[in-house]
Amino acid sequence: LVGRVRCVSEPASAALFRRRDELWQYGEVMDGRHLTGGKTFQKVVRYKQRLDGITSLNAGTQKVWFVTKPLFIDGDSLWVNAHVEGALKIGIMDIQYNKYAEYALEQCDTLQGNHIAKRVSWGGASDIRQLKGKPIRLRFELDQTQLYGFEVRQAEPPTAE
Repeated sequence: LVGRVRCVSEPASAALFRRRDELWQYGEVMDGRHLTGGKTFQKVVRYKQRLDGITSLNAGTQKVWFVTKPLFIDGDSLWVNAHVEGALKIGIMDIQYNKYAEYALEQCDTLQGNHIAKRVSWGGASDIRQLKGKPIRLRFELDQTQLYGFEVRQAEPPTAE
């Protein structure tokens, strides 16, 4: 599209709408002459973006890692939103940085691919209920990965129509 883009000023159209695993926002496009009152073209458009895709933590070809601040979880499993061309692994530790053997980084099943909601597993198991209410830290190891977010959930991720 050639011209300037601006968001529609009505409050309902300035909102973001979730549609499945995308965020939608509506706006209008018109040519550059609209500022002088000579508006010749106007069109309502829909902007789409990845769910949680506003920002990401990006790792290139060199492996990088980070550890979260202490978290309390209240769910059954850990889910990530990531685009992984290399590898992504996650380990769970207590707040003193001691590994939980069954959730160690080394036990994590390597995540690959482009996923809005991918369940993390360790040796094929993803149930982390035994950690509910305990303070934990997550250690992420990223290689050629864009990490958009993570979440602990009770069950399967919700789908929005």
